[in-house]
Amino acid sequence: MRRAGFYIAIGVGAYFLILVFTWPAVLVESYIEKQVPGLSLSAVSGSVFHGQAGRVGYQGTDLGPAHWQLLPLLLLTGRVEYHVEFSAPAGPGQANAGVTFAGNIYGHDIDLNFSPERIIYRYSPVAVNSSGVINLLVENFKLDNGFPREFTGKAVWKGAAILAPGAMVFGDTVLDLKKAGEELVGSIENAGDFRVSGEVAIDPGGHYRVDLLLAPEADADRQTLLLLENTTTVQPGGKYLLHSSGQW
Repeated sequence: MRRAGFYIAIGVGAYFLILVFTWPAVLVESYIEKQVPGLSLSAVSGSVFHGQAGRVGYQGTDLGPAHWQLLPLLLLTGRVEYHVEFSAPAGPGQANAGVTFAGNIYGHDIDLNFSPERIIYRYSPVAVNSSGVINLLVENFKLDNGFPREFTGKAVWKGAAILAPGAMVFGDTVLDLKKAGEELVGSIENAGDFRVSGEVAIDPGGHYRVDLLLAPEADADRQTLLLLENTTTVQPGGKYLLHSSGQW
């Protein structure tokens, strides 16, 4: 009798595992989008075990098609974790992300590529034409109500340049990201002759601030200097302070 009960329990457990692993991914689409504000999924197919989305977007940035695979062994550690691969227009990417049985969302080993336009347009005081690719590298993060309570990573703007209006070639520009109190703060440095330094920050309420010090090269053209004079605060030594703040 005990053996029969044991086999029944194994059968019931197997049934529920099969049910979960074959559960249509589209049925949990809205739940995922709700847990990560700014995330959008479209053309979702497959199952929660292995599936794909025709397009993934985050805060208006196109990450392209994606497919995911559940890492089943991590269920034994109390985590539901996925390995996700992206085919973004700016280049391929990947990420590991999941949720603990307690409902805490986390991620690690994230490598994503995207165009800088959406970010530049959001914070720039004027419309600009930019070039290069932003490579986001995140070692790990943990979310609390949609905002990082832990975060370690950086964003590298490869071949960073503003092409118009004015010409500002920054070269590879690095934004080191970390938590500082309640804010997520990024410190900026670059390798080009047109120097840029400073920081950007955002808080859990979506309020952001940008404070950048720009130092153009000695032979910067007049159009670029006029643009800086009209959109920033002139500082001693031929430098320009760009300050911006608002709601994300």
